[in-house]
Amino acid sequence: MIGAPRPLAGHPAAAPAPDAVDAALLLLYVIGIYLGVDVHLSAGTPIPTVLSGLAGGVMLLKHMDRLRVDQVVPLLFVILLFLGSILAASVHDLDYLGKRTTGLLQLSYSLIIGYGLYLTILLFERRRVARLFGWFCVAIVVGCLMENHIEPFRQLSDTVRGMIFNFGVYDADRRDLLLYGQIRPKLFTSEPSAVTFAFTLFAFCWYVLSEWRWKAAGYGLLFAAAFVTMRGPTLLLGLVLVGPYELFLAPRRPLPAGSRYDLTRGLAAALLALALAVVAAIVGLNLYAERIADIQAGTDPSFFSRVTAPYLVADQVMRHHPIAGIGLTAENSILEQVRQIYMQSGDLVSNYTFDDARHALTNFFWMHWIYLGAVWGVILLVGLSGYLKALGAPSLLFCWSVWAVLGQASGAYVSPKTWTVLYLACAIAILHQRAAAARPVPDVAPRRGFAPVAGGLGR
Repeated sequence: MIGAPRPLAGHPAAAPAPDAVDAALLLLYVIGIYLGVDVHLSAGTPIPTVLSGLAGGVMLLKHMDRLRVDQVVPLLFVILLFLGSILAASVHDLDYLGKRTTGLLQLSYSLIIGYGLYLTILLFERRRVARLFGWFCVAIVVGCLMENHIEPFRQLSDTVRGMIFNFGVYDADRRDLLLYGQIRPKLFTSEPSAVTFAFTLFAFCWYVLSEWRWKAAGYGLLFAAAFVTMRGPTLLLGLVLVGPYELFLAPRRPLPAGSRYDLTRGLAAALLALALAVVAAIVGLNLYAERIADIQAGTDPSFFSRVTAPYLVADQVMRHHPIAGIGLTAENSILEQVRQIYMQSGDLVSNYTFDDARHALTNFFWMHWIYLGAVWGVILLVGLSGYLKALGAPSLLFCWSVWAVLGQASGAYVSPKTWTVLYLACAIAILHQRAAAARPVPDVAPRRGFAPVAGGLGR
């Protein structure tokens, strides 16, 4: 049962306790985000992340009696704002109105099923959600170890990948051997980065929700195991994410009407964030020396498509289309400009060919500005922030920081994965503060450690 003050939790205290169906649906949603399996309709239009869509839809239907007007109205308002953005983008370019409309439908689907996730996850106690994410991360590490060292298991993983994915199956094993000294595990997903993205997101959720005294050490051990087994640079974002938690969420002390910020804890957190940034830099320089050399030489197409190109394209779009950008999923309206940016880069990247611009821009943070432009981009940020407040988010800075950091490692702006990041950031912040509200609030911040007391992956 929720049993939390209204300002902290998003629902009335009379919410029912979760049952086995809720737990199964939550697990299915998480598995769906991990796998990222799309289903293509006869017209070729994909239904993204279909397992999460199924689970989120059922969760929403199961908890229809818990829908609240003060949450549903802001959600519908956000969707209307996105509609306004594609109409504004289509004023001078009607050719891609159909494509933008498809993008709006996919985005609406993602926001709606994410709301189903939000309704369900807040039924659970903090420790149960922490247990789900913690053991899921352990399963990923063990699975990657098996794929690295047990050939029949690797063959099974590759066979399953070939069966469930008809696009984007990673086959650059030779490149992995050159850069990392090993073939990175895909563990039933389409590519290694899908594994590292999901692991980073889920491990961070565990870190925020865990009440274990030594959770910082546990988090470090999880990522140490991940660096050994997965090798992907996305894992460095796991260290970066500790900063937003320690700066914007951990120092908040619940009050009967909201919360107050513990400045002493916040200053200590700032020093911790700085130290972690140094650690991340040292780890990156040592583990990814070959990759960094390629990035500096402009010959790493993966980094270019995830970080450099999206920024350069966003800069160009906001110069030429500052009001409404190019519109949702209308990348191909600027295909030649994207190709030109690639042509002006290093030799290896300039030889990277693509027929669809979305394959060359994989950063959902910068896609926000490419799709929406400067004006509508800000309007939607304000609208989405209002929606987050309606959901009960204790800290907008925390939610948006998590979204922006993880946006550097994934594209597909309209897909459920992108908006699940934001919903999860909101939900884990609520669960974190709900548990804190149940404990006595000291007059002075405790002097020891940053980690709350309790124990283990299941806490």
